[in-house]
Amino acid sequence: TRTLPLLVTNVGGAPLTMQAALTAGVDLTLSPLEPLTVAPLESTTLLLTWSPTAGGDMTGRVTLTTNDPAQPTIDVDLRGFTSAPVLTATPLPVDFGDVVFGWETGARSFVITNTGFGELNVTSIAFDPTRSSPQVRFVDVPPLPVKLAPGEPGITVSVVMDATTLGRVNATVIVGSDSVDGLSAAGIAPVLVTGNVITCEQGCPVANGTPSCASGACTIDACTSRFHDADQSFASGCECAEDLVPNVGPRDLGGSCDALTNLGEIGDSCARTKEVRRTGTLHSERDVDLFFFRATDDASFVFGCDAFGDSFGVRVQLESAPAGMQICANLVEDGVGCGGDNSRRCVPAGGNIFFDGNTQPFGDDDDADVTVWVEWAPGAAPQCGNYTVFVKGDAG
Repeated sequence: TRTLPLLVTNVGGAPLTMQAALTAGVDLTLSPLEPLTVAPLESTTLLLTWSPTAGGDMTGRVTLTTNDPAQPTIDVDLRGFTSAPVLTATPLPVDFGDVVFGWETGARSFVITNTGFGELNVTSIAFDPTRSSPQVRFVDVPPLPVKLAPGEPGITVSVVMDATTLGRVNATVIVGSDSVDGLSAAGIAPVLVTGNVITCEQGCPVANGTPSCASGACTIDACTSRFHDADQSFASGCECAEDLVPNVGPRDLGGSCDALTNLGEIGDSCARTKEVRRTGTLHSERDVDLFFFRATDDASFVFGCDAFGDSFGVRVQLESAPAGMQICANLVEDGVGCGGDNSRRCVPAGGNIFFDGNTQPFGDDDDADVTVWVEWAPGAAPQCGNYTVFVKGDAG
């Protein structure tokens, strides 16, 4: 509030009568308002009081009505300015959201600007010790004091959170200034900082697996039994289930010879099992599935099935598989068993590997052992790849 005198002097030779009135402006008062008489060569004083309720420019007017024939009315223009800086902090609150236990967040910032009238003086920025977790700390505070005019870009204050205790985290930054509109008291503006510390499992859920957060990022620690991370992507988790073996269930076939990978005997006539299909899954770049069987040459005559004296023949095919997968097969003499590498041949999905009398002569009633590998071709991008192996004994 400010009160200013308005001096009126009668420079004439007769009494001056007048009445004053406020004809424009707000937050102004004038006294006295009743008619006045001023003797010749005497003066009187009017009192103008301004009690601004808002910042910014003020305009007003006092009109004097007199008995002066030369100047019956006199207008006195009023001008003023109210300095009313207002501190504004954005965003509010500063929210870190969910943070995994043991992690340090990146910096989050709030910006202090002056949205009022006149210059804002920022004098202090500090945590309220009674309402602030030690897990929140400053990483960037500008030198103080700082003066901010309305419309200037403002000053930036940055904080980080160290997630060392599970649960909610709160801190209050107190900004001291000459703002006329503090959020809790004149000149004091509290800025709330929030966060929530959660477990690694809550912050980094893994489909069919368990996470690791030790690196400061979500990674896969381990896959649950019978699942694998084929694409090496955390987002998809352990997305690849192992092979479904008939009458056994999920099982990683692997690259070794055992009872599950034995397809038995496959003959080349309808007197025996003549063809077999087996499905599986490759779940990594190094995963190899192996199958083996005994190929029999059915030379005995069975009417309507085979002719006497035929030659041996067997066909191996990767019937369906994603691009980049291949099938390899090796044929050895009967009794050698699973494995060996004397005639390993590889073809991509859809291709055939055919062993017959031209490639491995046996003569009548000869048999052979065949090993089959399903694997990724060199340079292929591994994925969770489902395949079907088809083996058929062909009459010669």
